[in-house]
Amino acid sequence: MRILFKSERDILTDEAVKKRYFSKELRQAIDDSLADAAEWTPPPNHPWPHPANQDRFNRTIFNSWDLPTTFSLGEVAEDGDSATVAVYYDWGEGTQYEGNRRATSVRLVYESEGWRIDDLITHEGAFISAGSLRAQLKGGD
Repeated sequence: MRILFKSERDILTDEAVKKRYFSKELRQAIDDSLADAAEWTPPPNHPWPHPANQDRFNRTIFNSWDLPTTFSLGEVAEDGDSATVAVYYDWGEGTQYEGNRRATSVRLVYESEGWRIDDLITHEGAFISAGSLRAQLKGGD
């Protein structure tokens, strides 16, 4: 997870990182979203770019303007070829969300290469609505 905190790396376009960390289905969803973004024309007065173009510094992953300062792992629930890991992101002093803690469920699947991230589910918090990375990549909530 520490790789997500490196703003110089764009994990949505870095093929080696995607293959190492993301499931085949999530990689396909990312690639489809990037292809859609290349052809997307925003509606009149639309304030945001396509979700795949909003994030050149991995903010799509965190749903925030700035990166969290730290993270911690919580409970792990495994069920055969899938698992869910609770991850808590914290924003420290000098960030836009100072003192905020955000909970995310990382959904994993076991593929032939090992465990891979299949989706990130953000739980509703003080500055964020509940949502999923897959849904966001499709332009939804």
